[in-house]
Amino acid sequence: MDEPPEVRIPRLTDPQDPRRPQEPSQSEEVRPVRRAARSDGTTNPRNLRDDRAVDRSDDPSEEYVRLPRATRSGPRLLAVFGIVVVIFGIGVLSVVFWATRQISPSGGQGAAVAEVVVPTGASTDAIAKLLEEAGVITNARMFRWYTSWKSAGPWKAGRYVAFKQHTSFDEAIGVLDKGPVAIDAVTVRIPEGRRLTDALTDINKAFPNLSVGELQATLASGAVTSKYKPADIANWEGFLFPDTYEFLDTASAQEVLQTMATKMDKVLDELGYSKAQALQG
Repeated sequence: MDEPPEVRIPRLTDPQDPRRPQEPSQSEEVRPVRRAARSDGTTNPRNLRDDRAVDRSDDPSEEYVRLPRATRSGPRLLAVFGIVVVIFGIGVLSVVFWATRQISPSGGQGAAVAEVVVPTGASTDAIAKLLEEAGVITNARMFRWYTSWKSAGPWKAGRYVAFKQHTSFDEAIGVLDKGPVAIDAVTVRIPEGRRLTDALTDINKAFPNLSVGELQATLASGAVTSKYKPADIANWEGFLFPDTYEFLDTASAQEVLQTMATKMDKVLDELGYSKAQALQG
C-alpha cells in the first residue's frame, strides 16, 4: 500500500492573520520552554507555562513564553538615597561653617569701640543687642545661644571701653567678665601704629594735668623700665604697647607709662622674644 503524500503546512506570515502568534513586546523577556511529551509522543498543553507561546525556531518542540523584564528600582532607590545624603551633608557643613564664622570672624579684630554702656538690670539678650549695634559682634541671637551653652554671665552694668569691632564671642565675653570701668576711671586709648610723640599727646588729652614734656622727662629719667629696651638706647619708640587702658584720675606719669611698658613686655614674652637671643646664639 502506497504511503500518502507528505503535506507541508506553511507558516503564518500575514501579520494581520488572527491565527498568527503575537510577538513579545520589548518589556517582556522571552525564554524557551519545552512541551512535556506524553507517552504516546504527543505534547501535553497543560504543562505549558503560557498558552501564548511563540514558535521562534525551526524546532517545532521549542517554544517561547513571555516573562516580565527585570526591574531596576533597587539601584535607582540607592542612587536617590545617596544624592539625598550628599545634599544633607552639604547643608550641615554649610550651617557649621556659617556658625563658626559668626562665633569667630576671620580677619582679626577691628577698630576700638569708644564705649558700650550696659544699663542696670540688662539681661543677656539686651547686652547682646547692644554689642551687635556697636559692631562688636555680628549676630546677637547666636551670641545668646553661645553664652547659654558656655554658661557665661550674668554681667555687671556700667561702662565698657575695651571692646573692638568684629571681635569673636570669646573675646567679647572676656571683656564683659572683667567688668565695667570705675566711675572715676580715666580711659587712655592708644591706637595701633601710633608713634611715640602722638601716643604721649593722647595721654595728655586724657590727663590734662600731665603735659607731653613731663611724660618725655619721665621716660628719660629711667623711672620707667622695660626688659626688652637696651640700656644704651634712649628712644622709647616701640616699647609702649598700644591698647586701651583705664587709670584712676590721680594716676601719675610714671604709673601710666610703666603700665604701657609692662604690657609690651608681656606681649613680647608671649611671642617668644625672651628666647630670641638664645636661638640666635
